[in-house]
Amino acid sequence: MAMEMWRPMREMRRLTEDMERLMTEGLAPFMGPAMGTFPINMYQKNNDLMVECPLPGIRPEDVDVSISGRMLTVRGERKETKEVKQEDYYFREVGAGHIFRQIMLPSDVRAEQAEATYENGILQLRLPLAKTAKEVPVKVKKS
Repeated sequence: MAMEMWRPMREMRRLTEDMERLMTEGLAPFMGPAMGTFPINMYQKNNDLMVECPLPGIRPEDVDVSISGRMLTVRGERKETKEVKQEDYYFREVGAGHIFRQIMLPSDVRAEQAEATYENGILQLRLPLAKTAKEVPVKVKKS
């Protein structure tokens, strides 16, 4: 096994990159999809922005969705369904508690016309896109 020379400046650069990533992306890349968050799929279909959120084990009445400007917020609560003592678990990867996700929408939407459906543990949002101002060229005249 060959020995590699220690390069302190390379280590400092890696640390700087990690710190920069922490400041721009938050803790999610370092912790994974835990801590009460959940994945989101978002895509455009015709004139609607579609958002899908898998929320297994959460009842529709325990989900709250709101839109403020271009900020979409989804909150919910997964309630304990069984009385199992902590010491009786071998694994416990799905726990009870609050979930929360906030994401900036890529376009303005007509929030008052938004629709939400919940089926088989998937929350689906249909957000109609707002009519945005069209770009109009303005001819510059010589004065």
